[in-house]
Amino acid sequence: MMAPHEIDQFLPDPALSVRSQDDYTVVTISGELGTADTEALFYLALTFGLEDNPPEAVARAIGFVETCGRARGIQHPFQGTIATTDGENLWVFRYSSQGKSRSLFFTRDVHLLRQQYPDREILREVSDDTRLVVSEPIGDLPGAWIAMPEASYGIVSKGGDQLLPFAPKPPHKTA
Repeated sequence: MMAPHEIDQFLPDPALSVRSQDDYTVVTISGELGTADTEALFYLALTFGLEDNPPEAVARAIGFVETCGRARGIQHPFQGTIATTDGENLWVFRYSSQGKSRSLFFTRDVHLLRQQYPDREILREVSDDTRLVVSEPIGDLPGAWIAMPEASYGIVSKGGDQLLPFAPKPPHKTA
């Protein structure tokens, strides 16, 4: 089992620290306390470069969580769907350590969907370049929803959408 001070050696930013408290992992960044799992993952991803390279940062954050969790005897330490944006691009991730993530769906071309389903108000309210990302399909719209594959991530941008494989990156021990 790894002690909290052993976990800290994997962190690239000295402002971030991890410790155990009452069977929970507590993450602190620059003195700000975060105890929710989403907060901890967000802080980790920020530390690992979320603003510059979201796929790399999320892969490193989840790799860190898995390494720490497994060191504490947790067989499947991560389960989640994640979305982040810089205001221009949207990155969405679907991954679990067990290989059985919760579902994540996105829409196809909204312009085409409007032609297929002209009576659907939600499709009239969004722009042509909109993509809806949801945990479960909304309404009965055959062909509208694409299920994201397990261990994948998508990038939605004006330059085109991409769907790519995702794998966590375990931390490397810092000097």
